[in-house]
Amino acid sequence: MFAANLKEGQLEYLLHIPEPWYIDRVDFSLEAKQLDVYVKFRKRALFPCSNCGAPDQPVRDIANHDRTWRHFNFFEYLSCIHAELPRTNCGKCDTITRVNLPWAFRVIETIGTVHDGPIGEKLADKDYILVNDR
Repeated sequence: MFAANLKEGQLEYLLHIPEPWYIDRVDFSLEAKQLDVYVKFRKRALFPCSNCGAPDQPVRDIANHDRTWRHFNFFEYLSCIHAELPRTNCGKCDTITRVNLPWAFRVIETIGTVHDGPIGEKLADKDYILVNDR
């Protein structure tokens, strides 16, 4: 059996998950051929406003408590990121918006379910996929 000995923060680095986000737990199912990464944000985390970009906006509430995004495969295994989707109420532009997530990208073309196959049909919002910008 394969075992990895990762130090604190190394998996976040490998998956490009920046502060104030962190990996809470990871589940791997050999039977389902799937890796599930559960991500949380730190208490009292501050995020930039998604509307005007004003920094350091506190979390107002949670728009979705169990959101799922398809990530690039982990070797040949399907990979998904699960997280709560926080919203902020900007003190500058007075707008309530969902936080822009570092791993999510809004799809303009309809390619999500076409390329993701069966997992794309399970996602809460098929318009969101992950992209590699590195």
